[in-house]
Amino acid sequence: MNFLHWLILFLFREQIKALSYHHVNRAYQNPEGIINALSGKYQLAAKLQYEGGLRVGEVGKLKAENLINNNTISVRGKGGKELIYTVSAETYKTLSQTLSNCGYFFTRSEGNRYREALNKASKETGQIYQGSHGFRYNAAQDNMLEKLKYGASLNEAKQDTSEMLGHNRLSITEHYTKF
Repeated sequence: MNFLHWLILFLFREQIKALSYHHVNRAYQNPEGIINALSGKYQLAAKLQYEGGLRVGEVGKLKAENLINNNTISVRGKGGKELIYTVSAETYKTLSQTLSNCGYFFTRSEGNRYREALNKASKETGQIYQGSHGFRYNAAQDNMLEKLKYGASLNEAKQDTSEMLGHNRLSITEHYTKF
């Protein structure tokens, strides 16, 4: 944890404690390490989950028509809700190239092999396997810290993160943002 993360946590420790109860933080300690241990489509899937907060099912159903522009992806999320995710220019470009060569991003069996590759990459990097959803936890926590860093209140940061994840209730988002 770098100094800035520590400072934010220190300054907001009482608010964070008030939200806390026994909770397992499923975020990866070093998500970049796992991503770097993957290759090809699996690495791209992990980047999409980590950078944008996509669910693995949303990644699997991606098609070229989901690409909007300006590093933005539109997906039909849980409950049929339309969600907009933003990823880095590099990830967007790679995704665009990948989707131009296929229908859906993943078949069901490819999704299962992705999870197996994640498990292996977790072990290779000395981390506990948290499933692909661990990257969504990382995305939520990084978004929260970013908003707090730039002056948002705790409630504003939670609301923004909730919208990013496509949650209807803040209480769901709070599970993801406990450090």
